[in-house]
Amino acid sequence: MEASIMDGNKRRCSAVSSVTTVKNPISLARLVMEKSPHSYLAFSGAEEFGQGQVEIHKSKFEIYRVGREFEIHEIYNSNYMYFG
Repeated sequence: MEASIMDGNKRRCSAVSSVTTVKNPISLARLVMEKSPHSYLAFSGAEEFGQGQVEIHKSKFEIYRVGREFEIHEIYNSNYMYFG
């Protein structure tokens, strides 16, 4: 999953992408903006940065686009969440 955040008053921004274990990627993007010199982190680097600081899922996710909707599949539990 991906997330980005901007703070117009302080002219700061950050983003994270390809995170699969973070429950709320926007929380991780805010953490990157507030507590690191970086503006973008991805993959395992983003997840390592967030360890112990943001909530982590017990299972990883994969996201698929099906028509105009996205499907989020939990890899280990086979549960599905749909949103459009």
